Amino acid sequence: MPKNVYTILCLIQVEPDDEPCLAVDKVRYKGEPVVAVIAESTAAARAAVAKVKVEYEELPAVFDVEEALQPDAPLVNEYHGQNYFKYEGHHCRACATATLRRPSRRRIT
Repeated sequence: MPKNVYTILCLIQVEPDDEPCLAVDKVRYKGEPVVAVIAESTAAARAAVAKVKVEYEELPAVFDVEEALQPDAPLVNEYHGQNYFKYEGHHCRACATATLRRPSRRRIT
């Protein structure tokens, strides 16, 4: 793979290129692609897939936005140094990811 980033981000000039097509060094979410197989036939592809071995190490995780924004939360993407991204480009005023709040479940009587 010549460049392991989503090409669409490069084409529309959205930076930074921090979203790889395949996981690099660690898997950041369940279902993140970790390997690609290219073959000349289905049989060759299946044989190659059978040879793939992946070892996972369980890492600390965060499961919602509020937890991810806590100062002591594990970093999901070390590129930014925090678990949010402030976007200031592509004809956009400064935009930041907002903390999502769950609706109150209090019963009004």
